[in-house]
Amino acid sequence: FDKNFLRSKAFQTSDCPTSPLSADLARREDRKFKPRAKMSTPNSKNSASTPNSKNTSYSSFSYSTPSPRRHTRSPKNRSSEPKGPVRKLYLIRHGESLGQRASRQARKKDPALTDCGLSRNGQAQAVLIPSLLEGTDVQLLVTSPLTRAIQTTLLAFPTSNNTENLPIMMAYDLREIGSPIPENQPRKLKDIWRDLRVDSTTLDRFDLESLKSPEDDQWPSHHETPPKVVRRDRVRKVFGWLASHLPPEIHTIAVVCHYHVIRNALTDPYDAGGECSHPYLHPINAQPVECKLLPDGRVQFVRVVGEEDDEAQGFEL
Repeated sequence: FDKNFLRSKAFQTSDCPTSPLSADLARREDRKFKPRAKMSTPNSKNSASTPNSKNTSYSSFSYSTPSPRRHTRSPKNRSSEPKGPVRKLYLIRHGESLGQRASRQARKKDPALTDCGLSRNGQAQAVLIPSLLEGTDVQLLVTSPLTRAIQTTLLAFPTSNNTENLPIMMAYDLREIGSPIPENQPRKLKDIWRDLRVDSTTLDRFDLESLKSPEDDQWPSHHETPPKVVRRDRVRKVFGWLASHLPPEIHTIAVVCHYHVIRNALTDPYDAGGECSHPYLHPINAQPVECKLLPDGRVQFVRVVGEEDDEAQGFEL
């Protein structure tokens, strides 16, 4: 008995009825080149009989090639583009916090740094923000609900009794989305107002309801670290709301938030990788990043305010 004979061409092509290997190979080759038929089903409108019926015909074949799986969605393929104004958007990281001044070990575990405010250096940085935005007509402020972002907003755009004060929207989804260190732990608003000594005139500037997330508690009792895709979607939702709900006369917005929020805002929603569109951008404290807010809610990087060399826009965290 020669096993090699079973693999030989002579045996595979022989008409010997006792050659099971030959018949099996023939069936495999037939399946390889013969397309499957699309049989009519009892539920289809054009079928007059079931596949088990004697009158079922399999003579007509329907060939279809599967469409390639798309991991990205090109803007050219979008059927309907949202129409609206392109707004100027300034993304501002808060001033230096007390947590940033603390040691690495204390920053991780010290409960005294829970939702901490700004250091003296951070307060000085916040006061200088208007000089960086000189010549721009900011019409709306949006802030994260964490103390260091609210304090930066109030120092950069203080309440005045003589002029009209800028309204401030608060969005919980703009909170920092990094590690659950004490400074990222949220607190109740009444505790924040007490620590910052917010008076009634300043309190009237805040809009706490417009950007409130309907499905989530606005002020949960603990920090969340959701998956990366969830973080990006929450941040995009805020800018999508601003693009679609604000009146067209509001054309310049300043958003005071956090390092990871800014980088997530600059991710392309049609990029499956979800990477920042400007990977060398590492926002430093109290330095505005100028962007465009497109009508569909996408945020497009323009420049870092105060930086003349675009190639040197990588900063320390």
